[in-house]
Amino acid sequence: MHSIDVVIIGAGPYGLSVAAYLRSRGIDFRIFGQPMIFWRRMLPWIHLKSPDFGTNIYMPERGNSFVEWSARRGLSPKEPIPIARFTEYGLDIQQQFFPMVEPMEVASVRPDGEGFEVTLENQNRFRARKVVVAAGLSYFAHVPAPLDALPRELVSHTSQHSGYDDFAGKDVVVLGKGQSALEAAAALYEAGARVQIAVRSSNVYFSSPPETSRSLYQRLKNPNSVLGPGRFNFTLQRVPFWPHLLSDERRVRLTRKHLGPWGTYWVRERVEGRVPVIPNIAVAGAREKGSRVALRLRDGEGSERDLTVDHVVCGTGYEADVSRLPFLTPELSSRIHRIVRAPRLSWRFESSVPGLYFVGQAAAFSFGPLFRFVCGAAYAAPTVARHIAAALRALGVAPTLHPARDAISTRS
Repeated sequence: MHSIDVVIIGAGPYGLSVAAYLRSRGIDFRIFGQPMIFWRRMLPWIHLKSPDFGTNIYMPERGNSFVEWSARRGLSPKEPIPIARFTEYGLDIQQQFFPMVEPMEVASVRPDGEGFEVTLENQNRFRARKVVVAAGLSYFAHVPAPLDALPRELVSHTSQHSGYDDFAGKDVVVLGKGQSALEAAAALYEAGARVQIAVRSSNVYFSSPPETSRSLYQRLKNPNSVLGPGRFNFTLQRVPFWPHLLSDERRVRLTRKHLGPWGTYWVRERVEGRVPVIPNIAVAGAREKGSRVALRLRDGEGSERDLTVDHVVCGTGYEADVSRLPFLTPELSSRIHRIVRAPRLSWRFESSVPGLYFVGQAAAFSFGPLFRFVCGAAYAAPTVARHIAAALRALGVAPTLHPARDAISTRS
């Protein structure tokens, strides 16, 4: 059976960043997945919430950041920046530097001696010494428990939509007050739906426009960072590993609450005065009622009432759950230690199964809120590559690629 040093599952920003650093160390690998697929499926007119300088495919080679790519094309750095532009950037980087990405799904990964047996969707099989899971957010869309058993025709997650034109004239409730929920509510309203936003808090909140100029004192007091201004955000960027030192309870709480749900200033005018908000409620139950969905809503005082709508869109975020990764066989999944439902990771992003690594959202409960965002790849990618290189050297495996010359290997 064919063997490879490393398999990367996922070809989004984290997967491509890991590929870049593995290649720089001459490590032979294969990378699977539709490039930038999560980003390509997003609503085409929505915008980046994170700053352009903190949203990249991270590579050792200089000159390939999103800011530099945009400048070469004469594109304005002024916010809001379309997500479609970042998607185009990611695809361009992939085509230039990673043409050997294999756009197919990994069907299964199971333990095999000191490595893994990988089976592809076309039933081809091979062995890998190391596996890096960079599967992104698609598998981790969170739907509240009362709703997750209802059919897709009645309940969906914002990640499942690239448009809302089919909802014209329908009654829709959007759950959540984060950017994706508010963008969905605005798009539904503009498509002609009768839409409401339901939130647990007293209202929805929006950021203020960035200051056009800041004094030296303001810059020192609230330095800018890839997560936005503020000394705490700046520390998370500059010392990205420190949340790993916290207890699980404190780290999970920090990850869930820091930079919580809110909307950007540019979506405010599309929502305020247009989309009504139902405040201080939780979904206590839900059931099918003919071709509609009947919700049982409970307010903060415990009172309940019913609301029947045509559809519920959940803008309720993402939370890593190892059991929702279908390519991990039960034999392998059962060996992965957890924090809540996410994998428990070492300093080097390695799970309790030697040779199995996780990056991106799956790493957030082990490393903190920075890794909920693309910018976490700046630390994760070189760290994983460095540890894999050391582990392969310990096994007596010599580098097989010439970093400056070879493309990604898909040797068979």
